[in-house]
Parts: sequence; structure tokens; C-alpha cells
Amino acid sequence: MRRLIVSLFLAAPLLASCTAVAPEEVLSVAAAPDPTVIPAPETAYVAPEYTGPRLPGTWGIYVDADKAPTSYRAGNAACGDRVYELPADAVIRDAVMETSAHAFNSTRALAAPPRHGGNGLTWSLLVRLVQADGSLVWEDTSTRPMARADIKAEITVLDSRGDTIRKMTESATAMSDYGAGCEGGETLMTHAYKRASHRLVSRIVPEIGTN
Repeated sequence: MRRLIVSLFLAAPLLASCTAVAPEEVLSVAAAPDPTVIPAPETAYVAPEYTGPRLPGTWGIYVDADKAPTSYRAGNAACGDRVYELPADAVIRDAVMETSAHAFNSTRALAAPPRHGGNGLTWSLLVRLVQADGSLVWEDTSTRPMARADIKAEITVLDSRGDTIRKMTESATAMSDYGAGCEGGETLMTHAYKRASHRLVSRIVPEIGTN
């Protein structure tokens, strides 16, 4: 009996604070949130994937992503004719530069391809986008979409004199995390394009590092 009296004594201030509140109202406040409510995706940092050794020298990086789309459709009946606006060219360009900073000893962004030497660069890497596609992907077992980005680029490596020493073509595909539905499509596609661009550079660097 003594333990029961102590419990009621401690609970008295809490009961007093709920004056004029019906028991069913107190229960409704403490009820668990609707489990079907899915929060919208947050803008998250997409880390560069390259973890290998840095290539020596000062590298000039030029990225031509003018062929990247600026908008895309949801591609699912649930979202209707929704169109997402996205400056994919800027997303790809920034992501390539970001990964390059992890892959090369020193980098410098170039506004145009170098035509001659004497610019203080050891090498130059030209990334010219030839294809970029993005879409929302809906799996049969999920009501939440992911975004998929496919990019393809022509890669040219120049020496300090501006002469071409290597040409190659590389592709990369990446998926975003799950989203909340039709909302936030721009965020999902941004994540997918960033990951694809990081992956593209991560594939290029080992190739040019062996030559």
C-alpha cells in the first residue's frame, strides 16, 4: 500500500496540469503517428566515390555538359503529366569538378579547352557529355520512386603543350535513394546525376593513370 501512495503522490502534478481535458483527448495526443505517412526526401550531400590515389601534377578540367536535359517527365501514371525542372548541366559539371579535386593532386576549372601550352598545367582533362538521360523508376513492390541517371561522355587528355595523348568514351549509371512519391523529383534526379558523375570520374582516373 505504501508504494501505491507514493506513485499517486508523484503523479498528482501531472494530473493537475490536465484539468478539463477528457481522457479520450489525452489518449489521442499520445497516439502513434500514421505509419503510412512518408516524409519527403531531404537534400543530402552526395559524397564523391573516388578513393584511389591522387594523380600527380596540375590538371585543368573542362566539362562540356550542354547536352544535359533541363527538364524531364515523371514517367508514371500516378504522377500524371508532371514535369520536373533541373539544370542537369550545372549538376554534372559541379560533380565532375568535385570528384576531380579528390582524384588529382591539383585542379583548375577551365572555361574553354586549352589550345596551346604555357598555361602552367601539367595535363588537361576534357569531359564532353554526349548523352544524358534521367527518369523516375517505380518498382512493383514499392509506392516510392527512385531516380536513375545515365550519362555518357567523350574523354580527352592533353599534355602540357596542348597535344592530345589519349581519347576514350566512358559511361556511368546511378540511382538515387527512395523518395516519398511524386514530390521531390528534382531532388532525386539531382542525387542520381551527382552519383553518376562521381562514378564517371572514378572510372576515368584509373584508365588515364596507367598511361
